[in-house]
Parts: sequence; structure tokens; C-alpha cells
Amino acid sequence: MYNTDYREAQGPGMEYAVLGRVVAGDKLEPVGRDESKQWLVVCCVAGGPDGVRDDLGWVWADLVDVQGVDVGRLVPRAAPPKPTPTPRSQSDATGMDFRAQVEYRNAPGDKLLNYVRARAVAADGMGLAAGLTFAWPGGAVTCPGDRAPKGDGWCEFTATEGEFTVSIAGRGQPVTVTLPQNEHHTVAVVVFRRLW
Repeated sequence: MYNTDYREAQGPGMEYAVLGRVVAGDKLEPVGRDESKQWLVVCCVAGGPDGVRDDLGWVWADLVDVQGVDVGRLVPRAAPPKPTPTPRSQSDATGMDFRAQVEYRNAPGDKLLNYVRARAVAADGMGLAAGLTFAWPGGAVTCPGDRAPKGDGWCEFTATEGEFTVSIAGRGQPVTVTLPQNEHHTVAVVVFRRLW
């Protein structure tokens, strides 16, 4: 059962296409997992041509409440090949409207250290080359600029705790993320999706 609104993807990661959305209270059957047990394969996330919900999708395990199933006994499933990121030009991202999606993930790591990860994508999910700014009271960094994007197109900022604003050059509303300092290593994931 889902304890929060969430998306189902074609694979275990933000780089995969979104298949659909589940809302709190929806019940789906876990039928597999990845090797790390951080992602679950669930049935059934979308209706096919016949209207039957029979498509498998991947969900982040921390956002679901698994009842009556031992996740460790689920069959490990191989992830589909990751889509090859093909960043487009800076002009593709400038002057467009974007909608931001924010997800928080608890991950293994130093509980006193958190991260903000961000990227821009086109409406079809393909990566865009875009200027992103991470700001906090008294400072800011940009990517590209102060920081180069990672090989997978993500810009990443290391933080401790507090409020951080993530914005995209051009247009789109800035997003504020709040990072706690608690027993978890928290990653705030911000995706700016371009609207057609």
C-alpha cells in the first residue's frame, strides 16, 4: 500500500520514463525487487489496450507500506537498460515553462550530510542542458558554472540541514526543499519538466 502519492517508472531510477501515478491508499502487489532492495517491482500500474491493469512498474521502496510480504524473499529482477541521456542545447531550456517535481529519499550514508539533486527534462523525459541554481541564506552555486553536471546529467549539491531554493534559468517557479538533520541521510530530488 502506498503511504504517499508517487510515480511508477519503467525502471529503478529517476532517469526512466514515468508509467503512471499512484495515490495514498492504492494497493498493488510487489512481485520483485532490485539487488539493493531499494526499488520494488509492482503489479499492476497501468491499463493496457483492453483496460486491464497488467503492466509492471518500479517504485521506491521507502515510500510504500509493504504488508504480509518479506521483501528479502522477493525475486531479484534485472533493471531494464538505462536510457541514454542526450542533453539538448541551452536554448532548448531557456525561456520555457517548467513544472517541478520534488521527492525526498532516505539513503545509506552519513546522517549529518544531505544532498540536493536536480535536473531539467523535456516533456518526453529526455535530459535538457539547463542552468540550475542552488541557493541558501547567504550563498548560492550554479550548475553548470560553479559545478559541472554529473555524467548522468544530474547537478548535485552537498548540504547539511535547512531550506534550500532550487531554480532553473529562464522560467519556472523556484522550488524550496527542506533538509532535516536526523537519523537518515536525506536526498532531495528535484526534476524540472518542460511543458509543451
